[in-house]
Amino acid sequence: IIMKAASISDNDYSFMVTTQNGDKYFFRAQIMSWKVGVGSVDSITTATATLEITTNATGVGIVESLAA
Repeated sequence: IIMKAASISDNDYSFMVTTQNGDKYFFRAQIMSWKVGVGSVDSITTATATLEITTNATGVGIVESLAA
């Protein structure tokens, strides 16, 4: 519900992405699109979001927290 509402907003939202090895990336972004794919009885329902990171070209605004 939050992603759907954010996709029609011009506001920036905070995100944290955690990779499989435990690295974490924190950034602000706008949600440019949000699509839900309803599966059949034998599959799962999925969702896809397109984010536009609101930082400058040198990466300022993205914080990395790398796993040890």
